[in-house]
Amino acid sequence: MLGLVTSQVGARMTGLLLSPTTCREHYGLPTIFQLFAQHIPAEERSRSFGYMLAAGSVGQTVASLFVPHMEWELCFELFGCIGLIWVVCWLLTYHDPPIIPDEEGQQLLEKKDVSCISWIEWVSHWSLWAIYIAHFAMNWSNYIIMQWLPTYLSRTLGANKESMSLTAVPYIISSLCGVAWGHIADQLIVAGWPLLKVRRLMTFFGLVGPGICLALFPEVSNLVVAVL
Repeated sequence: MLGLVTSQVGARMTGLLLSPTTCREHYGLPTIFQLFAQHIPAEERSRSFGYMLAAGSVGQTVASLFVPHMEWELCFELFGCIGLIWVVCWLLTYHDPPIIPDEEGQQLLEKKDVSCISWIEWVSHWSLWAIYIAHFAMNWSNYIIMQWLPTYLSRTLGANKESMSLTAVPYIISSLCGVAWGHIADQLIVAGWPLLKVRRLMTFFGLVGPGICLALFPEVSNLVVAVL
């Protein structure tokens, strides 16, 4: 639905073009995270996230093959229609499974009523700030690759129209790494590692690795090496 709205709003008010997409992320992602925490065992949760994010990267890669040959309004309308069909299928087939009684799932049950929490609570805890900063850093790298990589390859490394398909390579590698590290994280949990320690370790590698690559990126002069 938001995809259909975007195609109409964007045609008339360019400044509001990203508003529907922003609303989708604000509601969709927290809901997905809570469903995963409640209904997927802790020892399977990391690879589940890995597969989910990999599916998103695959979708971006496939879309990059078709979107350049379509009108921009049609891109949003097609995406919106597919989303509506998916919602109908989900409502008809999804049944709420029992909540997993592990540590994270139990905390969600015990702290379900958060209506009395003031906004000051959301900015006064270092643990929350760690999440905010990590999320900011993750999105910063994602948007650099999404928005600036094609321009950089074209203007600086001389990539032609045919070579621009190489911009899909980071998404493919990201998908493979996400699934692989998800399996590693789950194996560590099964082996007895504390859940919080595993989460911190995976977050560390997930942010430091791309950070080093982005820092070294301007020094690369080869097109293939740049996208790898």
